[in-house]
Amino acid sequence: MVPPLPDGSGRRISLGAGAIETALARLEPRDHTIAAAGGRTDAGVHATAQVAHADLAKDWDPFRLSEALNFHLKPAQVAIVACARVEDDFHARFSAIERRYLFRLVQRRAPMVHERGLVWRVQTRSMCRRCALVPSI
Repeated sequence: MVPPLPDGSGRRISLGAGAIETALARLEPRDHTIAAAGGRTDAGVHATAQVAHADLAKDWDPFRLSEALNFHLKPAQVAIVACARVEDDFHARFSAIERRYLFRLVQRRAPMVHERGLVWRVQTRSMCRRCALVPSI
């Protein structure tokens, strides 16, 4: 099964994975390890649409699994958007066919209020120009 990991914590995906591992243990009482995530996030970065895979003993209906995981994830800031069955050799990181990144820069002097932690505030045009020169990875 593949539970996508939208990890809104703004920290490494391991925080989201830990919450999901705990939720999985409530559904199937044993130690669970999210084998891999499709990407990683650094401090101050918010991830959406993360993909991970986990091996489960029970043959779960994907919709029921996502609902059960979300029930047990409360109140963590992590949610399962969808689950899917995959081939045994699927690997969330190495089977990915694309990755997308969105960088949100706001150029203004005033501090961010509603979007604090969701955008990077730059105060000068030269900083914005330098950011445009940074290659995406």
